[in-house]
Amino acid sequence: MATKVIAVTNQKGGVGKTTTTANLGFALANLGRDVLLIDFDSQASLTNYLNVGIKEDDSYYGIYEMCVREFRTVRPDEDEFLASCDVSTDEGFARLCERCICRPTYSLRKAQTEDGKKSMVTVSREFGFDLLPSHLNLSDYELEISSLRGNARSSNGFRLYNTIRKIINWHPYDYILIDCNPSLGVMAMNAIIAATDGIIIPTNLDLMSTRGVSNLINKVVDVQEMLLSATNGQIKHMGVIGIVLNLYSERRTVDQTIQSDLKRFYPFEIFKSTIPESVNAKKALFAGVLYSQMYGRADKAYADLAKEVEDSLDRMQSEGQKIYRIDENRSMEDDMTEGDVFNGFEE
Repeated sequence: MATKVIAVTNQKGGVGKTTTTANLGFALANLGRDVLLIDFDSQASLTNYLNVGIKEDDSYYGIYEMCVREFRTVRPDEDEFLASCDVSTDEGFARLCERCICRPTYSLRKAQTEDGKKSMVTVSREFGFDLLPSHLNLSDYELEISSLRGNARSSNGFRLYNTIRKIINWHPYDYILIDCNPSLGVMAMNAIIAATDGIIIPTNLDLMSTRGVSNLINKVVDVQEMLLSATNGQIKHMGVIGIVLNLYSERRTVDQTIQSDLKRFYPFEIFKSTIPESVNAKKALFAGVLYSQMYGRADKAYADLAKEVEDSLDRMQSEGQKIYRIDENRSMEDDMTEGDVFNGFEE
């Protein structure tokens, strides 16, 4: 299968982008897919979530080194290894990939018996996917490309796109998932442009989280139209794959109401697989494992979501590119009835 490149994004913070990226990647890997996750956020939340760079003395390469090496020469006094990589050659780029892309692991306690004595030992296990990690220095990359002028600046939007295409030539993954920073700035637009197979929008079930989704969707439409114009139709962007509802509770009527309103308002998939709210999400974070590894209901939800995503991608591929612009003068609240808003409220 051709590599599918997907961005997980929402300009609102705290809506589960990182959790969705990691657990969806894990679920796809469990389906036998070859998966790469890219942490494209200088906060490095995905990197730390997967137990990379959590110690102050951890030294590693990642997306910053790949992107910087792609657009400028690195001096030997800055970094001897990067300076030695000629990324214009397949061999040089392969050396860079092998240094920057890692295989994240987690630890677990396991019982063993030796000489008739039982004891507990700590063993390391792989999550089953690759990671291109991030670091705080990714913010330096954003400043560097933002300061470029002229022809050098004109290609800023395609820098991650070009890097990912070279990665695919080096290793044709089945899926590449990009965890984005919470903004609609140059970094987020880089990720959206690179994710030509579509974007997934995670959101919590509150109006503050859902209110900005229309702006994000229209930014995706801008990218779709720009790519069609700039490439004479050679690069098509599939747009929004769907919206994932996080921290969902079937017992809360308001969650069901907002889910129904989202389905009525947006002209694309609101995934049936909702991610349940549970204290196990925080427990998993402290244990250094994934939410879906800690909690059976979450495991099933992400497994179902992975299958839904694959089905949606197949359908979108067969139907072809569609462009859905949302009327900026209309909001989801406009479509909510007075009963939706005030149900159960008494002064």
